[in-house]
Amino acid sequence: MKIRRYGDIWISLEILSLPDQSKQRVFFKCQKCGHEIQICPECHASSQHFPDTKERLKDLVTSKLDRSLNVFEDLWSARNLMFHGRNKLTENEVKDLLNYTVNLKQITLEALKLRLGLTEFDPPFRIKSGFSIAGEFHMGFRRKITKEDIRNFSKSKNLLKATIYRNKKSIR
Repeated sequence: MKIRRYGDIWISLEILSLPDQSKQRVFFKCQKCGHEIQICPECHASSQHFPDTKERLKDLVTSKLDRSLNVFEDLWSARNLMFHGRNKLTENEVKDLLNYTVNLKQITLEALKLRLGLTEFDPPFRIKSGFSIAGEFHMGFRRKITKEDIRNFSKSKNLLKATIYRNKKSIR
């Protein structure tokens, strides 16, 4: 059941990769060097098209969220295995999916913040034990968040900056 979490988070990332404006067209790029190919050298037709899911996600993860192409390719392969693979996964494939889920959560959180215009210093924060909106507690379902917690958040925001910076460096 835990591997289903990867699929749920992946779908969230796909939704966040959708354009926030009307569909924007892009040009095909050379597979080797990445140069835009605006016109076909044979028939002189434009190569402009609407980006597909993989193109949108690759741009989001590698360009906007500053992850390596290898990280994206690993996550994409795991996605294909989960959604288009076999009915029974090997033990190693299940372990890989569980490990990729941790990275995918962080990437999806950053994509959400990007979409909402939030900075890395705005809550929620990814920490080792889960997610946090303030320094005193974590969203690990240990207790309910109270109005007092929210009031205390503004006081503790500055204290979190150093912790977030350290966590961000350790995650990458």
